[in-house]
Amino acid sequence: MQGAKTVDQALSVLLALEDRPRTASDLAETTGLNRTVVHRMLATLHERGFVRREADLYSPGAVFVRFANTVEPALRTASRVPMSQLSDASGETIVLSVPDHLDAVAIEQLPGRRHPLRVEYDLGSRRPMVKGASGRVILAFLAEDVIARALRTTTDPDELRARLEQARSEGFAVSRNELQTGVHGIAVPVSTGGRVVASLSLILPEQRGDSLLEYLDALLRASKEISANLDGGH
Repeated sequence: MQGAKTVDQALSVLLALEDRPRTASDLAETTGLNRTVVHRMLATLHERGFVRREADLYSPGAVFVRFANTVEPALRTASRVPMSQLSDASGETIVLSVPDHLDAVAIEQLPGRRHPLRVEYDLGSRRPMVKGASGRVILAFLAEDVIARALRTTTDPDELRARLEQARSEGFAVSRNELQTGVHGIAVPVSTGGRVVASLSLILPEQRGDSLLEYLDALLRASKEISANLDGGH
């Protein structure tokens, strides 16, 4: 099992670089790994292009750019034009998220450009599907066994069940100050072949939160267009 342990340690180092560049000493402290182990990991990861080094700081390497372009290529391609049109029309940030176990992961984003104050996600960022509109609107349409597992992760399963039923009934979900204070969002599901595979969301700062529902129809049209693109235009 030594190989599995080594892989786990390398992944711990890479995940610790997600938020900002770090020194080897900082990585050792953050991951709880021995400094010698961290230095050895960084040398190998740097050699293979998984990290880059500037002076004493390490950050994710260029290889992740290539990886990012291989994540859900059909979905990202189908979403590109509808997301661009929606971002241009609304002036707000548009995010495409997919399920991964019990999390929602942001795989594509078009930041709003109309307002000086705007909200953005980090691509690849994940958050529990039980929290936030983008995850909840996916979870609402997943299999009952997945929902049951998600319900066990929350302190108020009855409330979550009610919110999931509401999302299924209304076809959208709203979140206010759930994932981050001062951030509001509205999300709709994206489906292909009758199966929900993603969510399309619009996020904005609390100062413009009263306008959230005004974008619902545009979001639904964009989602429908993405689904049609995925299904071959039918």
